[in-house]
Amino acid sequence: MEIKYIYNQTPLGWVWQLVIDGYEFFYPCGDLKALKKFVKSELEVLLDKKESDSNHGLAFHACGYNSQAQQEFISYWEKQGLTVF
Repeated sequence: MEIKYIYNQTPLGWVWQLVIDGYEFFYPCGDLKALKKFVKSELEVLLDKKESDSNHGLAFHACGYNSQAQQEFISYWEKQGLTVF
């Protein structure tokens, strides 16, 4: 598995983004240190999203249909310097 971090200009400004095996994720994006931490702790969520045909966000892949858990997931990573959806 090849994991790369790229610095791109997006509608959110200049942010670090993730590429796994050629698949470019828009989310998560933000601070490089936080992005690396996210990859280390949430790799299974990222791989699930990468292989999914659905248009669900990362929070859904991490928390399922529990909207409160999704919001807590998003808020936690926002405090770390990442935008996740």
